[in-house]
Amino acid sequence: MEMQKQQDPKWFCWVVKSGKFNKVKEYLAYEVPEVVDVYYPVVQKERSVYGKIVVRDVPLFSGYVFLKYSPSEDTFQRIKKHPFITSYLGLSTQEDVDRIESIKKRENNKEFTSKRVFNVDDKILIVNGHFINFKGVIKKIDGERYYVEIGIFNRTVLVSCSINDIVSEDGDLFEW
Repeated sequence: MEMQKQQDPKWFCWVVKSGKFNKVKEYLAYEVPEVVDVYYPVVQKERSVYGKIVVRDVPLFSGYVFLKYSPSEDTFQRIKKHPFITSYLGLSTQEDVDRIESIKKRENNKEFTSKRVFNVDDKILIVNGHFINFKGVIKKIDGERYYVEIGIFNRTVLVSCSINDIVSEDGDLFEW
């Protein structure tokens, strides 16, 4: 059997059972040391529990975990073996990797105001919120909410944005 040359680590997307991320992370740390980074993006959400406001971490992409490792059949099989890992989505594109890095680094976005009203089919850039740096197209406007179609994980999804979350794709019509 020929020895394979070690490849540079790449980001891969896997699906895990809801609420089982910590068990999967623990397994990977002990059983699959080839995984050099595990990313399960979470955001803090405020919820009212028994009349008190409680801040909890909530998954940004529920059920999806990003693993960085050098691809090999052995590593793949050991990851796949865990009962809480349900499926393999594949190698992340460079665009997905850029989004992962952007989400990991985002902090303290500046507020801005619009000088114009958006219309359906306007091309925009999301500059605030969970989907920062995503480009999209406005598909629906409902009062103060803009429903924007974006591409993620080789799918299109509709996300809800406020006026403070978006700018025109050319960025010329806004002030910070």
